[in-house]
Amino acid sequence: MADIYDGRLWKDFMTINGKDFLKAPRNYGLQLNFDFFQPMKRRKDYSVGVFYLVVLNLPRAERYKWKNVIVIGIVPSFDKEPKNLNPFLEPAVKELQCLWKGMKLKSSKCRFPITFRAAIMSVSADIPAMRKLGGFKSHAALHGCSRCLKSFPRSFGTKPDYSGFCRMQWTPRTNAQHRRKAQCLENIRPSTKKDEFGKKHGITHYSVLLDLEYIDAIRFFTIDPMHNLFLGTAKKMFSLWIETHLLSIKNLEELEKKIQAMDIPNSVGRLPAKISSNYGSYTAEQWKNWTLIYSLVCLKNILPEAHLSCWQTFVLACTYICKPVISVAELEVFDGLFVKFCKEVEALYGKEVITPNMHLHCHLRDVLLDHGPSASFWCFSFERYNGILGSTPTNKRSVELQLMRRFQLSHFLEARDYPNMFQQDLLPLCSQTEKDKSVGWIETTDWQTRMQVDKLAFSRPLPQGKLWGNLSGIFTQENYKLSSLDCDDAALLVEVYKVLYPDLSINANHIGLLIKKFGSVVIGSTKFGSKLEPRSIRSARILASWTKSDGSINKETFCLSPGTVSYYFKHTLDIESEKVTHVFASVKWHKEVPNRDKIGNPVQVWSPKYQEPGCSVFMPVQRTYSHFATSKYGNSRIAVCALLRKSFL
Repeated sequence: MADIYDGRLWKDFMTINGKDFLKAPRNYGLQLNFDFFQPMKRRKDYSVGVFYLVVLNLPRAERYKWKNVIVIGIVPSFDKEPKNLNPFLEPAVKELQCLWKGMKLKSSKCRFPITFRAAIMSVSADIPAMRKLGGFKSHAALHGCSRCLKSFPRSFGTKPDYSGFCRMQWTPRTNAQHRRKAQCLENIRPSTKKDEFGKKHGITHYSVLLDLEYIDAIRFFTIDPMHNLFLGTAKKMFSLWIETHLLSIKNLEELEKKIQAMDIPNSVGRLPAKISSNYGSYTAEQWKNWTLIYSLVCLKNILPEAHLSCWQTFVLACTYICKPVISVAELEVFDGLFVKFCKEVEALYGKEVITPNMHLHCHLRDVLLDHGPSASFWCFSFERYNGILGSTPTNKRSVELQLMRRFQLSHFLEARDYPNMFQQDLLPLCSQTEKDKSVGWIETTDWQTRMQVDKLAFSRPLPQGKLWGNLSGIFTQENYKLSSLDCDDAALLVEVYKVLYPDLSINANHIGLLIKKFGSVVIGSTKFGSKLEPRSIRSARILASWTKSDGSINKETFCLSPGTVSYYFKHTLDIESEKVTHVFASVKWHKEVPNRDKIGNPVQVWSPKYQEPGCSVFMPVQRTYSHFATSKYGNSRIAVCALLRKSFL
């Protein structure tokens, strides 16, 4: 699954009641988000809420750009956040009902008004906002889960008991049941009976979103991995280690030194220097980086082995769930890992430390099956929108009106056609954001070509043929240095070509020695540097399945090896009277060591020394898998942590 288009919900909406919906033209799927944020930095008592819509039909690289976001409403600040969002949603729901039936709108495609349709297919938010949008009881209630009816009992003065992970005993909620109970609750008049009925069935009110006949009250409401995993469990576990004195002040100081010693690519932000005083204010992205990149390397020999093993299970599960492209088999793997992690936490720390987020981990598999990979619906982009709106200058009065007016004005002005000679000066003044540069989206419109190029990084056995000359999605520098290959390098390059084109008869006399050498390359949306370009040297470390331990090329198996790129170059080969340009990386590969999994998956231990160069020193850049972060491990080893591969599909 590469996007929401591969999820069950999108496929279900291809045809509705025997009639084409998403299969038909001019029909759109929408995603709804709601969140409160503080628009004034020095006032913590002033919060406004914002409803966002994004168009899911857009490619993922375009879908979450600020210029394509629809702000449908801003909730003003109250002394206390409203428990019911129906009054603010009703105008939007009425318009959405009309859009579901179809509205005549003007289009550049036709002289006459034509019919457009749209439907909300996904609702993504944090737990409190999700409960308000769907009419569910809060997570502290007896039935505090929005996807099942498991009871969370509590006694007076204590927190609910969220423990127990035998999912066979969890009764799932259904759309028909939830709609029926919500309607019954709406018809009950005495407030005391209403409260009793709501407590029994885990419902607070009838959500106006249920007026949309196509809404599935259970499946459409997601569990946001950003809040659930990183702002939730990752933050909770770190606090727990400090509260239980598993991490002392001395340990934290050692942890800070290890964090600072790690060598991280340019694309990854560093954590604040003082983790002991700053971890409480970490952003979601910082908790994500801590979990996936820093934690296993830095906690080794600091956290007790049993506790580190438990945390490793969580990290490995997060590594799977954060993949931009994920298989159904991998969904089953991370689902089992989350259940294992929750049971280990309960055994190590006691059932009182189990949180509602941990319970929701066990529902994530079903959410991804419906909505596609987590990057298709998680809230990182929406948090950025809050930051954009929050940075809007205001006079601190009627802030909500000023935010909406500024948003509408900026979008109106950005859509104008300015004379070319004035665009550079006028457009930045109209936008609330910096220039929105999306680097490296594939220009070709051929979806099969995109899939083919992306799979070149991890296919096994090694693909062969002209597809290695397909440079779609690969962007090289305009500046280059002309150079020539010496005899030894030319011989190595010939061996590489023989692997890529086994049906051709190639020798050193058939290839030109002239190459164009440059310091960096952009693959999809990721920039990879080299030692040739000092500014990008931290991004020169790559993982790829290309080399064997003897320096030859690995043709059959998929086994990632770390290496450092010296430089990139273009070389042209004559294939059947056609000149085909290839882009190669010159890579020095690290030596293998025994017991590479000493720290634990997904971190490996390698030698800092490089293996003897063979023909694998030249690698087609399409084979590049991802960056990696590294740190010293002992006197003669380095720890290697793979960064998530950013797909450009």
